[in-house]
Amino acid sequence: MQPGLFVLTEEHTRQINRWLWLFSHEIVSNVSTYTRGRWTRNVLASGTRLLASVGLPTIVRHGITHLLEQSLGRTSRTDRIVASATTALVPLVWTGGALAADWHDGGTTRTLRISRAIALLGGVATLGWAVESEAATVISSGMIGALLYSVLRDLVQMVFTAPDNTRGLDARAIVGSGMAYSAAQMAGGEVSARYFPTGNAETGEWNWQGALAGASFNILLECVDDLIFRSMQRAFERADSDGRDIEGLRVRLQTVLPSGADFRRSLVGVAPARAMLITTAAMGAQATSQELQRAMWSPELTGSISNVLGNLIVLVGYVVLFGQLIRRQNSYGVQQAEGNGPSMPMGVRGTLTAYRPRGSNAPQPGNGAVPGQATQQSNLEEVVTQHM
Repeated sequence: MQPGLFVLTEEHTRQINRWLWLFSHEIVSNVSTYTRGRWTRNVLASGTRLLASVGLPTIVRHGITHLLEQSLGRTSRTDRIVASATTALVPLVWTGGALAADWHDGGTTRTLRISRAIALLGGVATLGWAVESEAATVISSGMIGALLYSVLRDLVQMVFTAPDNTRGLDARAIVGSGMAYSAAQMAGGEVSARYFPTGNAETGEWNWQGALAGASFNILLECVDDLIFRSMQRAFERADSDGRDIEGLRVRLQTVLPSGADFRRSLVGVAPARAMLITTAAMGAQATSQELQRAMWSPELTGSISNVLGNLIVLVGYVVLFGQLIRRQNSYGVQQAEGNGPSMPMGVRGTLTAYRPRGSNAPQPGNGAVPGQATQQSNLEEVVTQHM
């Protein structure tokens, strides 16, 4: 054997096979007894949720943006600045109100309050930068459409919740999902701007074919992001449990109409965070483009650099602020006593599957664990967090 030559041993192959199984097994939701039933129910549930929460808001955003471009295009520069600044103030006031509500309730951590305060100051600074660089004259229509898309998507997702929850947000899964989310948004923005414009430049009519194509493309990107996060999260859970948690702690929330308390939690939770990220990224990207154009760089280069900066803002905000809000808004404790079934936390609707090995149609390779042989753990306290 030559020195320094890596040889793929049988143990390496077994570990690779095990990680591939852990990653891909998340695609099949453990709801039905048979694999065909699991695939069918998972695809139908995910498809309905994505069509309602991503496809429909994308089409609405496309149409509203076109109408705003037609109306604001005939207004003065001052009117466009006022429209952009007024729109940007919505998430700023929204985030400030959520911060005040959290401070008044006293139920949040210091880190979360600091994160929201930093996001609020960053939004104010970005707004001033956009107005000073005259970037606000060209971003009003797109930013208003993005803000409405964010609000509509959050409201729809409150009804069509994800089919299952994970035990907790692993930092590795958050970072990996954040990077995938940023890359997907960057690719989606470039493709949408080039191939799915909001209107026909010659006739001025709404490009509804582009709206449908853009909605399909956004659904595909959302599927990739959702699959990466959930697969990474489930794989980390199973690997960290050393084979004892074959199926993981599952909490299944049924589709039910949200209550008034649910709307209140959303209004001070994820909704202002998403709106803040979208508007801040739009203002920062356009302001950067305006500054780079003054440096006599090519329009293609300035547009690419500004898009990269905007998506970096989304990435950092998604990992730092958005992840913490998800952790805080959707976490609750699950306690299981010796010999007793799991108890449903207060205010949680749905069915709970306890932390126990569940039978699977295919054995898990490489870990030596046989489904159904592990015993239930007593006095288990886990944190279950829903990825929205």
